[in-house]
Amino acid sequence: MHNNPQAVDFLDNMKSQFQEDGAGRYESFLGIMKDFRSNAIDTREVLVRVCGVLNGYPELVKGFNSFLPEGYQLEPSDPNRERDRIPSITINTPKETTVYPRDYRHNMTGSIPPRLLKSQYY
Repeated sequence: MHNNPQAVDFLDNMKSQFQEDGAGRYESFLGIMKDFRSNAIDTREVLVRVCGVLNGYPELVKGFNSFLPEGYQLEPSDPNRERDRIPSITINTPKETTVYPRDYRHNMTGSIPPRLLKSQYY
């Protein structure tokens, strides 16, 4: 994450939102950023993991977009629309558009879209 006032404001806002949550979401977010800075994960994996932390917090999702490279964007679902009652986030990248959590399975190695996993029947 950039070392600028906008980043500090974003983190402060996130921390205050998650204080009531108590689920360790803020610490999880910092861990994701640490993994990214150490090149342990790529931009796409950051997006998937951040969706896991920020899903259900549409304003934080929108705020996170300001730190993404060109061509990448997260779009939170609208909880006021009937079909969006279960929170989700659309992940737009230059190569694909997916929806978290619908298009992802979680396993020990991270989050992989199901179409990239080998079928257990092959």
